[in-house]
Amino acid sequence: MRVAGIAALIVAKLHKIAERKDAPDRLQNKDGLDVLRLLRFAETAHLANRLVQLAAHPIAGDVTRNARAFLEEHFADRQGIGAQLAVRASAGLEDDVAIAVSCEALARRLLGAWK
Repeated sequence: MRVAGIAALIVAKLHKIAERKDAPDRLQNKDGLDVLRLLRFAETAHLANRLVQLAAHPIAGDVTRNARAFLEEHFADRQGIGAQLAVRASAGLEDDVAIAVSCEALARRLLGAWK
């Protein structure tokens, strides 16, 4: 049995956020924090390489390429919905600005490596 890797998890989380962004009652703050955790703890080059492979896959390709756009839109800007979900999920645990800046910086780093 094969277990989904970090790349597959981040793709799934990005799609979940994107699909629910226009239905605030369905958004869950923890999904933004989950993406941030994946970005923080995954080795960027390895994650980027795996995402490149998934983007070239005949079945996973479209979904993965869409996830790249979602990462850019929702996390590579500290005001993006994904970054703001992470901020709300970590309220009182870590500085809001630090969380938002982390989302932005880590998303941009991954996007830069994901070519």
